[in-house]
Amino acid sequence: DDHVEIGYLPIRATDEGRRVCAWPERFYQWHREGFELPSGGVLLAEGGPGAAFENQAFRYGPAAVGLQFHAEITFAQVHRWTGMSRHRLVLKGARPRHEHIHGHFHHAPHVHAWLDAFLSRWLEGRLDQAEPASSASAGVPEPR
Repeated sequence: DDHVEIGYLPIRATDEGRRVCAWPERFYQWHREGFELPSGGVLLAEGGPGAAFENQAFRYGPAAVGLQFHAEITFAQVHRWTGMSRHRLVLKGARPRHEHIHGHFHHAPHVHAWLDAFLSRWLEGRLDQAEPASSASAGVPEPR
């Protein structure tokens, strides 16, 4: 169907995802298609309540990763995408432009801290190893 996920939307880290690092509650989404978990893949995050696409992140072994969301998004990109593709913001599941802008200021610091922690684990080849409990949330600010 014509359902999309566009805007800062909730996701839920799985137990396996939380073993890697702490996750923020929302990530920036801009897509109209989902993905099936590959055979042997480990689901790290799933869509929040009412999600159009259940699978949001997975790893395959210690190094391969698939993400449905855009953790790399910058304010300039949010502004550009929502300005140049306004026609997509009326699709079922898209959030209005002002929510993208406001959401970026609220959620981006948490997402960027997550990205730093996640990429550090990935570069160290440790995505398939549990983070020690004392440092599981290090670097990820608490949501306000």
